[in-house]
Amino acid sequence: MDISFGKAGKKIMMNEIIMELNNRGYKAESTTVVKNGVEKVGVIIGEGTIRPTIYPNLNLTVNECVSGIINTYENAPKMDINADKIIKWDYAKNNLQLCLQRKTDENILKRDYLDMEMYVRVKVAEDATYKIKPGMFKEVSKDEIFARALLNAKENILVEDMAKMLADMIGCDELLNMDEVKMIIVTNKKKVNGAVAICDKELLSNIAKEYNSNLVILPSSIHECIIHIDNEPDMKMYSNMVREINATQVSPEEVLSDHAYFFNKETCEISW
Repeated sequence: MDISFGKAGKKIMMNEIIMELNNRGYKAESTTVVKNGVEKVGVIIGEGTIRPTIYPNLNLTVNECVSGIINTYENAPKMDINADKIIKWDYAKNNLQLCLQRKTDENILKRDYLDMEMYVRVKVAEDATYKIKPGMFKEVSKDEIFARALLNAKENILVEDMAKMLADMIGCDELLNMDEVKMIIVTNKKKVNGAVAICDKELLSNIAKEYNSNLVILPSSIHECIIHIDNEPDMKMYSNMVREINATQVSPEEVLSDHAYFFNKETCEISW
């Protein structure tokens, strides 16, 4: 049964969830996190500056949400993180992760890229990061932070041929002969925040040279982009495709852009 409701109803339900967690002995509070310009309300439990945020499914009942939160909290690996250490540049410089998102008003260290923005996270555990804010590392320049983050991103780029990937998944080698529409997925090894691969102009240039063709970049989400090999593309058609995918298959906090991008093989420039 779908019991979804509006913003006011969600706030009331979150308050009930927090109250029930505290009644069960868990010191809980709600927190608002900005993801790709979209505000999400989650739950944090315990004390300290470093605590995982758990996002309940508010289409469930309060008791179901509470049980799910407790299960996630109890089974999550305990993080032994030195809070003082991870905010020092000596640590951060080797753990930078470059990310790409649509333009936002979020107060983070960022740089424009096309009509989007790049920002940088610092990895502190296998599945834990924090976003760098302006003025955090005063001893280094913004240029150096982004340069190091881009180098790290380049080392983790993953390029997959879509036909080969599908053939491997369903065991159908005939898909490997699909020459009519050539599509390539670019992401990173973890396939999280991997769309930043399109910030690597050298990568795009090498793909264009390999196929001797212009490229169309479809920003399918913040996690990956799909590259179409197309010398004379219908950009309106491709942009309509992006908007359709955004509306039907991508959650709001993971939408990267509402249109396609054109990479010129001669100039190595991206336009839209």
